[in-house]
Amino acid sequence: YNISMLIFNVNNQCKSKEYNKNVSKLFTLAAKEICKELNIKKELFFDVNFFDIDQIHELNLKYRKIDKPTDVITFAFWDVKDSIKTPLLGEIFLCVDIKKKKAIEQENDLITQIVFTFIHGVLHLLGYDHMIQKDEEIMFELQDKILMKVMKYEN
Repeated sequence: YNISMLIFNVNNQCKSKEYNKNVSKLFTLAAKEICKELNIKKELFFDVNFFDIDQIHELNLKYRKIDKPTDVITFAFWDVKDSIKTPLLGEIFLCVDIKKKKAIEQENDLITQIVFTFIHGVLHLLGYDHMIQKDEEIMFELQDKILMKVMKYEN
């Protein structure tokens, strides 16, 4: 999908078929809003991978040495502090099984959870993190603002 300047490919490698035309449309809107908010003017590429719980658990153990599944793992190909950058941002791995559980726990719908995680992952690829309070506030405020704009289109 070629949106504004964020160009991404989605690989659904899980059993469920949660990635559909509606989610695709919302990802497109989210990418467009991210470009507007961050004033992105050059082409940047990334992949989004939908994984089952066992696949994400294995990935988390192998690369992060954490022996449990997680809802999202992001591998950035460059750090914004680096002087040399490639247009390849990285990869996002999203676990639909965990998103389903979170949707129930938070009493919100699965599509919103998936779009939220997409936005969260893209912001990580663009150098945002939430390791310290100040950075968390900046990132979370930005992702909430983008999510609200995107989900407004769905309703």
